Amino acid sequence: MNSIIKLVLIFLLIPTVVIIIVIILNEQQKVLLRNQTFDISKRIDIILNKRCNKSIRIVCLISSDPKRKDFRMALRNFFVKVKELRIVGYFLIGEAKDESLDQDIYSEDRIFQDIIKGSFTDHYKNLTLKHLMGLQWANESCPGAEYYIKQDDDTAVDIIQLVDEFKVKVNDENTTRELIIGGISIEGDYKAPQRDPDSKWYVNNNEYSKDEYPPFLSGWAYITNLQTIKSILNQTYYHTFFWIDDVLITGTLANAAGIKHASLNERAGSTEDDIKCCNRYPTDRCWIVIGPTSDPEMLNEYLMNVEACITSKKCVNSDRRVCPKQKSKPVGRGRSQIKNLHIFD
Repeated sequence: MNSIIKLVLIFLLIPTVVIIIVIILNEQQKVLLRNQTFDISKRIDIILNKRCNKSIRIVCLISSDPKRKDFRMALRNFFVKVKELRIVGYFLIGEAKDESLDQDIYSEDRIFQDIIKGSFTDHYKNLTLKHLMGLQWANESCPGAEYYIKQDDDTAVDIIQLVDEFKVKVNDENTTRELIIGGISIEGDYKAPQRDPDSKWYVNNNEYSKDEYPPFLSGWAYITNLQTIKSILNQTYYHTFFWIDDVLITGTLANAAGIKHASLNERAGSTEDDIKCCNRYPTDRCWIVIGPTSDPEMLNEYLMNVEACITSKKCVNSDRRVCPKQKSKPVGRGRSQIKNLHIFD
């Protein structure tokens, strides 16, 4: 009798599960269809807006998931400790589907005043809108900074080392001032669109018809300046929407603008093991960028070690000696991972 009841329940549940899957797929398709006709040169409406202080030197534009408050708090803790260096972070967020979570975002911003919230659904198919919103906001509301870092909220970044790398590259006599430093993703599968329909990062020929992507940098983290941001935004008048933001913005638009890429290569890591290794050697300056991590405490420990190095000024660059690079593992969002790390993808 029990077996019959179980079979009946399973039979009744199957249609419900199918309906839920169809609803989810339809929602994703609606988001994509809306965006395919979106004019990327159009100013994205911002619900929560603010202007940054004119004295700010380094601005971090942090793409954040509404649910990841723990990661935002780890980053805020770091920014507070290094405020004398005139570094600030602003979190780029869309509208949460959950109304309660969306209200929590408003409450969080009332306390910290560091959230830039767009009038679009927070969804991975909308990462391009979030990324463009950050660049537009920097250009309009925070144009006085020397450096702009675009990063994900789950990525470990040594901001000072990253700025130092940028200064060296931009002062190179053979380098234009229009420059992005990150990790050039041109290895293996990352050169080509994912054509497997079962992949989260599936791209059909209507979305992107070419066989390979242009050289691009990952959304994990990159550093640039306002001149470069302006050049990228100027190219939005001549190109159409593509939902993988890394490819469109740091690839298609940057390449069309003639912007140079510079790779961190050996100064970056790609796995949580890399972060753990760096955290075991807190007096050594470790990888400049490591991403992503699923553990906000691990991120917080890394950032506190970075802050301690900044404060003490006694840390040494020994990452290649103490932390050999790990092979990339599937710990982050799809295409932003690199197998042979010309990171920072």
